Formats: sequence, structure tokens, C-alpha cells
Amino acid sequence: MTIEKKLGSYWLLLIKSYNPDSYGKLLDKRIHAFAEFTAKTLLLAMILFIVTFIPMSIKYISTLPDTFDEVQTFTVDGKVEADHPVELLREPHVVLDLNGEANADFVLTNGGVFYPKYLYFGKTYVPWADLKDMKQQTSARDRLLTGFVLFLVPSIIFWFFLYSVVKLIFIFTLLVLIGYYVPKVVKHRIPFKEVVKIAALAMPSVTLIGVGLYPLAPHMLFWWGLGLTFLLFAIGIALMSERRR
Repeated sequence: MTIEKKLGSYWLLLIKSYNPDSYGKLLDKRIHAFAEFTAKTLLLAMILFIVTFIPMSIKYISTLPDTFDEVQTFTVDGKVEADHPVELLREPHVVLDLNGEANADFVLTNGGVFYPKYLYFGKTYVPWADLKDMKQQTSARDRLLTGFVLFLVPSIIFWFFLYSVVKLIFIFTLLVLIGYYVPKVVKHRIPFKEVVKIAALAMPSVTLIGVGLYPLAPHMLFWWGLGLTFLLFAIGIALMSERRR
């Protein structure tokens, strides 16, 4: 059984992407293989992000009571007036409906708040009286805050990845432009298609470390991943363009 069959073509390519000296043979692959490699790397980054983000969210929820301790006063009187249902937030779906008849994740009424039982069917109702003093730790307050944060998780994941994909496209484009034009300055040459392939091989660091593991150390891991991506790309371009001088 070959190494490729044991590890799988993706994992073998991922390992080899961290060895610029192997780029010469890898560049013989067709461009669609690199597109597939990039797509699978993005999928892996999304899985890593979800796996690391959910525990961090739970940890954040556990710190909410301590956060409220730092606030001197936080009261909610529950006085609301509106002659028709009003959508306050789309995700999670929050609606102001004095009659409490709206179909939403959170429904604010004259008397209190309706919100779904997490991982259960049905609704939970919390009167405004139980939430009047938000500084006072009660089971009703903590359940409501926990439910609100948990319903925000899918929205955060979606928007983070949309923003991250745009950022990764920008980084990839920048790498390609640098890798194609800078060698020309020193009288080297390298085909544009090979620059694109080398950029694809260098991107896993910023994708997996900078995006996938972002919740573990926001910003710091992104810059580490970006630095490693630029380093691998620079070495790969230098080796390949030197051979075609």
C-alpha cells in the first residue's frame, strides 16, 4: 500500500506543502487538484473553528456573572409600547410583540420574554420582574443570557467565515502578484500558473492556524499563520524561479 493510499491524497499534499523543496514535483499536478486542495483546507478550517469556538463560547458564558459584578447598576423596567410587532434583530430572531404571538427565537412582550428551551421543544417565559435587576444573579437571568449567546453562535460562525474567505482571497491575490512580478526584478522568471499553484500550497498555514484556530488566540495566531504562509511562499518562489533563470 502506497503512502498516498495510507494517508489520503489530501493529507499527503498538506504535509508536502510544508516542504518547499518538494514543490517541483507537486507543480506537475493539474490546477483543479490545487483548487480541490484549497476547498478541502477551507472545510477543515471551518471544522477546526467550530470545534474550538464552541468551548470558548461556553467558557465565555460561564464568565458572564463575573462580568456583571463589574457593573454598578443594570436595571430593566420592561416598559415597552408598540402598536404592531417589530423585528429588532434578525439573527437570532428577536421580535417585540406585546401580545406574545410572534414566531421568533426571542419575543419581548409587556409581561416578559419568551425564548426557546435550548435543545428542547417549547418555549420558556421569563417575567420582566425576574430580570429587573440584571446585576442580581438568578437562574432566570443566567438562562436567558446563556440562550441568547448560544443563539448568536451560528450567526457569528457564518459572518466570521464570510469575512475570513474575503480576507484569504485578498492574501492569495497578493501572494500571486508578489510571486509573479518580484522575480522579474532580479531577472528570474516563473510561469503565472506555477505562482498560483505555489500560493495554494502556502495558504494552509494562514487558513488552518490563522482562521481555524483563531478562537484559541485571536489575532496572534492569525499573524503567526500569515507569517508562515509568506515564508513558505517566498522559499517556494525563490527555488522555482531560480531553476528557470
